[in-house]
Amino acid sequence: TSASFDVVPSGAQLIESVDGTATTYAGGSGLEFDVENTGSRSIEITDFAVEYSGANKLRNLTAPEVEILGGGTDGTASSIPGFDVDNTTYALDTNAVVQAGQQATIRLSEFQGGGFSSLTSVTLTDSSNADLTVTLTFGDGSKRVYYLKVET
Repeated sequence: TSASFDVVPSGAQLIESVDGTATTYAGGSGLEFDVENTGSRSIEITDFAVEYSGANKLRNLTAPEVEILGGGTDGTASSIPGFDVDNTTYALDTNAVVQAGQQATIRLSEFQGGGFSSLTSVTLTDSSNADLTVTLTFGDGSKRVYYLKVET
């Protein structure tokens, strides 16, 4: 007899960035872009990392520094000292869930330090043109890196 099994795509394979959705946020102190769950099951987002040499940290005194909004269950991360933007992985305070076929907005605010002043434009790109990366970790342990080109 032969075993039969289904290959289940990882969260990293299913949560795709949505072209044309990247934009500045909060007067250029942050950014946001959309992702879409292209699969047929919900995907949980548990952790994040941001790498950007144009600032030292994400720090917002009035709202969560990281918000994942609108895909089913919103996720957030807040920190009094802020989050370093050196590709350190941090857990979300509340995990996000993106339902099958739904889009969610990934919002980061506010970049500070390291000579940062303001973002004037943000676009999704590939790894060779990226100034900033956002890595999401999913409930199954898989990770996906989203590449952004930013202008200040």
